[in-house]
Amino acid sequence: MKRIKILGIAPYEGLKNLMDQAAEVRDNIELHTIIADQSEALDYISDLDDTLFDAIISRGGTATSVREKVSIPVFDILLSYYDIFNILKLAENLHERFCIVCYPSLAEKADNICRLLDYDVKTYVTRSWAESQAQVDRAISDGYAMILGDVTACRHTASRNIGNMLITTGMETVNEVFDRVSFFFGYFGAYQEENRILRNYVTLNQKLLIVYDSTRSLIYASTKEVSSYLKTETKKALRIVREKGSMSFIRRNNKRTYIIEASEISVKGEPCIQFQVEFKEGLLRSYSERISVMTDNQERTAFFNYLYNTVYYREIRDQISFLASSAVPVLIEGPASVGKEELVRALYANAGTRTRGLFFIDCQTLSAREFDNLINTVSSPLQENNCSFCFNHAQAMDRSMRSHLIRYLDASNFQKRNRVLFTWESSGEDPDLADLINKTGCSVVHVPSLHRMSGVIPRLASLYINDLNTDYARQIFGISPEAETLLQGYDWPRNLDQLRRVIREAYQLTEDPYINAASVSAVLEQEKKLYVVSSETGSRLDLGGTLDDITRRVIQQVLQEENGNQTKTAERLGISRTTLWRILK
Repeated sequence: MKRIKILGIAPYEGLKNLMDQAAEVRDNIELHTIIADQSEALDYISDLDDTLFDAIISRGGTATSVREKVSIPVFDILLSYYDIFNILKLAENLHERFCIVCYPSLAEKADNICRLLDYDVKTYVTRSWAESQAQVDRAISDGYAMILGDVTACRHTASRNIGNMLITTGMETVNEVFDRVSFFFGYFGAYQEENRILRNYVTLNQKLLIVYDSTRSLIYASTKEVSSYLKTETKKALRIVREKGSMSFIRRNNKRTYIIEASEISVKGEPCIQFQVEFKEGLLRSYSERISVMTDNQERTAFFNYLYNTVYYREIRDQISFLASSAVPVLIEGPASVGKEELVRALYANAGTRTRGLFFIDCQTLSAREFDNLINTVSSPLQENNCSFCFNHAQAMDRSMRSHLIRYLDASNFQKRNRVLFTWESSGEDPDLADLINKTGCSVVHVPSLHRMSGVIPRLASLYINDLNTDYARQIFGISPEAETLLQGYDWPRNLDQLRRVIREAYQLTEDPYINAASVSAVLEQEKKLYVVSSETGSRLDLGGTLDDITRRVIQQVLQEENGNQTKTAERLGISRTTLWRILK
């Protein structure tokens, strides 16, 4: 029996795994799967010899766009009513105003299930990549704080620093599309074939000129072939160049550094965008494990985006917005794992085109010899101009190295050439921190611990569950109220990283639609063994806020000690279960 050769294009890893599992048990299917979003998929098929496959399966906008570019049949993975019901129930847990941005095939089902369940959820219909962005922007303008959608919608939502949830696909939906493919080829067989030559990556010259027209099509390149990496990175920048007129940025890939200048030009009266690319071989090679380069449009996670937009970060947001417009050095200080590096990225992103690249230097692993090379060699990235440099974990440097760095920054006029940033993991009063602030003139941004933001923990947990549903191809609806209370009452000595680990472990333990108190309690008990909480933190009672706030914290602490048992908690506090429930609701 001739097997049907299928290319599966999955927008996320969980869907790829489902495709592979479904195809494995079918004798008539030979499947090759890749993970790619809409833009990446179009780049992939542009270099593809589609005679190698009989059909392609994908979903949503990716399927629609790919269908226009190939000569073989493309089958859409049509989301089921259960897929939509799952994301709606999960979004409910956030208590935020949310909407759906999706293609017509999904919009009709979403509207039907919302009418059936009497949900007041608005649907924004899109038919293309560009329209998805426009509809997301429209939804944000309409005041929605959370957007449900496909990968394209979610990525653009993330770039706008708004919360988002990906609508995932279940196994029954994947089986249904394989059934349609089998039925189709059972009647019609193989279709028209068209030859395409696979293009190989070429060794790039030291300079390259690339030009795109208004439809994002590559119309000129000064070399015979352009690598997929450069196509992807330059296409990502097209929207920003259209908005700002020009930009400059740095990219690094496979030990090669790209310095890219972009601007608008006119070709035969039509608006186009040109990229001038300069290559530097070996830059940062000696420091590859110590220094990383952030792309200017690198997206923050939905997890941090949500936290960044809460009331707890209001003052920090105002500081970031103000500091982004200046060139003063900035130090972001706070306990471990509270998103200090993410705030550096937010500061850099808000600065727009003021600098062309953000370098992270890991002071925790930087040896004395590497530090000496960093400030003394001509190939060092510190010799660059108009960049941002973040000395991450600056508290890990010994005093001698830190003093040497401060002298270098002053003697080389470094702060006139580049933006200087620091992150500092604090643990109470620190004379070294005060010394660094005084000698560099840093503006300081303080980040609070997760313990002081307990009100946002259930919503952060729901966002992370959405990520886990994507990774593990499961459909968990959220966390039970008792489990939420346990999470809010814990001290979280390792903050956001610890919260993510606890949610992941409780997720793996649960077999119910919701993560229950028993699973959370079991994981937290193990955490208490890992982190011996000192009397200063373990018995500390946060007296900030109103009397109601303090009362709630006391109840949460006792409830945690009683492993979520509300009856025992009420008995210890001398109140009824009804009163306990009323205070916690």
